[in-house]
Amino acid sequence: MGKVLLHGIRHLVTMDEKLGEVRDAWVLIEDKEIRSVGSGPPPAARGAKKIDLSRHLVTPGFVNCHHHFYQTLTRNVPA
Repeated sequence: MGKVLLHGIRHLVTMDEKLGEVRDAWVLIEDKEIRSVGSGPPPAARGAKKIDLSRHLVTPGFVNCHHHFYQTLTRNVPA
């Protein structure tokens, strides 16, 4: 998989007690593992595939949650 840099994240919920919620965030992934998380300008990350998530919702991986759980995010949203 190599390196992937997710950037432009307006609001990131980390589910980590120390990090908590991060605004203007970026996430660096290497070999399928999150290596670092930060805010502000993203690191250079040479050779990384860069993905701009400024127009997307970023949520923690809800592993082993009931399959309808995600629907709470879209209830009462007009078409």
